[in-house]
Amino acid sequence: MVELINHYLHIDESIFSNCLNSADNVLYVYYPNESKLLITPVSNEFFKNIHKCSSTFLKQKNAKGVRVFQIANILLDNEMSLDDRPLVFEADHLSSILTVKFN
Repeated sequence: MVELINHYLHIDESIFSNCLNSADNVLYVYYPNESKLLITPVSNEFFKNIHKCSSTFLKQKNAKGVRVFQIANILLDNEMSLDDRPLVFEADHLSSILTVKFN
């Protein structure tokens, strides 16, 4: 499950380990026209080459392995709702890209 809670993106451990290969350092890019956030391990050179991305560190929130990172700036810059909610996502294990949809 991927959720927005208190302006933080919460990523379940199973998605973190299977899709993001347990990488604490990740790259991300938000595409406002499509209302989607793409996340991948920092080691994904192909992603780096085709997207203008930023990097961040996923922090472990609890003993269940949930990882979080703060996305308030993305939400505010794009005038999106700050309400807590589950988010639609697609985990591509082959390319190691997690796509989170905000619409």
